[in-house]
Amino acid sequence: MQVTYLYAQSNVKGLYRIKKIYIESYPNVKEEIKIDPFLKAELEKRGFEIVNDASTADAILSGEVQAEIVLHGDGSIPDKSIYLYQLALPNKEIIWKSKIKFVSKPSIAENNKYAARKIAEKTAKKVGAK
Repeated sequence: MQVTYLYAQSNVKGLYRIKKIYIESYPNVKEEIKIDPFLKAELEKRGFEIVNDASTADAILSGEVQAEIVLHGDGSIPDKSIYLYQLALPNKEIIWKSKIKFVSKPSIAENNKYAARKIAEKTAKKVGAK
C-alpha cells in the first residue's frame, strides 16, 4: 500500500503549545460516514484534549476529502483517497498542513478510520505529543 505525506508549516514555533483541539465538522455529512469520531479517538490516544467549542481550543483541525477515481483503463490503477488537513490557531493563522494519499479501502468508514490514524500520528509527531 502506498501512502504519501506532504507537509508545509508557516508557524512551527506555535505547534508545541497545542494541547486542546477543536475538530471542525463537515456540514451535511451522514453520521455513519463522518471522520470526526475516528479523529477524536485517535487524537485522544495521543494525549490531545478534544473540545466542543472552538473558542476554548489551542488549535482548530479542519480539512477536506478528495477522491482520485480512474474512469477508463483495465482496472490495474486503483482509486485513491486524499485527505487534506490543517491546524489553525484561533486567530485563523494556519500553523500546519498535511496531505495523506492512499489506495482507497472498500468503504468510506475504513478510509476515514485509516486516515484518522495517520492524521493523528503526524499531528502528534509535529506537535511533540505521544
